Amino acid sequence: MNDIIIKILFVLLGGSIGALSRFLLSGFIYEKYYSSFPIGTLIVNLIAVFILGLFWGFIQYYNTSSNLNIFIIIGFLGGFSTYASYIIETFQMFQDGQLFLPFLNIFLTNILGFIFLFLGIFLSQIFINFIK
Repeated sequence: MNDIIIKILFVLLGGSIGALSRFLLSGFIYEKYYSSFPIGTLIVNLIAVFILGLFWGFIQYYNTSSNLNIFIIIGFLGGFSTYASYIIETFQMFQDGQLFLPFLNIFLTNILGFIFLFLGIFLSQIFINFIK
């Protein structure tokens, strides 16, 4: 029973930090670079998959604790990632009669998302090999 409570606390703490980080970063981006394209959501999602890639690369090499994995992947990245925002903003662009921007958002989020994930994994491997 104590183990599940600890896991729940790691999810809550990580999720809170992730959600606050998303709020501050995307708010800053929207304030500074406002446009009809959801650039703040795109950047936050790309950072999230990059962090996921970095962490995933470390998980593959190091025997990280399940609590750390829960804190970062489920908690922090779950709170930080903005998939629901990505979907609704893309939908709203379609509703507004735009065609190019929503498809651009879909393309950039998915293609660049995979590129950032692979980049994160690649850089984690370089770092691991460097410190060996």
